[in-house]
Amino acid sequence: MISFSGSISETAKAWLENIEEIKVFRSWIEAEYAYFKSDYEKFERYWNGKTTRIEILEAPEAVKKRLIQMAPKDIDALNLDWKPKIK
Repeated sequence: MISFSGSISETAKAWLENIEEIKVFRSWIEAEYAYFKSDYEKFERYWNGKTTRIEILEAPEAVKKRLIQMAPKDIDALNLDWKPKIK
């Protein structure tokens, strides 16, 4: 599993003056595991309603149906080796 931690502020001040970042932690890398575990436990608390700071809402049915339509029928159909084209 992986977790993402950080913030991206989309304000003009953030783009011009702040140093914004996102960090990725991989559960299978020993040096990153403690960070991953912290993110995972926080997500589980939020997802399971064990905090008053977050409210989980159901996605509208139309969004769910469209995502299902777009998804490949077989996980092998996913292109997981995609890399950006660098010019």
